[in-house]
Amino acid sequence: MRVTLSACFSVILPKCDAVLFVTSVEAPFTSVEKEFLRDIREHVRKVFFIVNKIDLLADPERAEVFDFIRRTIREQMGTDTGTDTLKILPVSSRLDLLRR
Repeated sequence: MRVTLSACFSVILPKCDAVLFVTSVEAPFTSVEKEFLRDIREHVRKVFFIVNKIDLLADPERAEVFDFIRRTIREQMGTDTGTDTLKILPVSSRLDLLRR
């Protein structure tokens, strides 16, 4: 199945204007996700990172995970993107439901 996904992405990515990349605080950046990041950098200039399930972590842990995510993005995408230009959007469906 991995070969099929790689072939699919090699056709789709060059046509993308932007990518919404979703990861989770439970296991940010699996090896497959890291490989995909490297593929993305070859074709797409705008990438928005969405980090799901942020409600599972307390504030200090969340800060630590976000630091790890920023470092990993820079390492895998070969960029020195500053924190202010790196788009990382925290998401919690659970917290949103509790607010309603």
